[in-house]
Amino acid sequence: MTLGGERTRAERQALEALAIYHEHRSRDLHAAFTFATRAAHTVLEAANRPGLDYRLERLKRKLAREGTNRTARTLGGALLDGVKRR
Repeated sequence: MTLGGERTRAERQALEALAIYHEHRSRDLHAAFTFATRAAHTVLEAANRPGLDYRLERLKRKLAREGTNRTARTLGGALLDGVKRR
């Protein structure tokens, strides 16, 4: 294995670890998606990145759901303004 291959592997592992951290610990899905995308770009063959592809798809679903929930919360809050809450 060449030094460049080692660097790429280490870089991919670091980026993937950052994606995991941001998805599960800091709950920053946008940062997690960015790091997972960067990690996927370091792997040339799709066969070598099934976990990354799965993570990217899951993050896309979570981001879509987050956008829907944020809109619902905003609209719900606007509709309930002025209503007494118990």
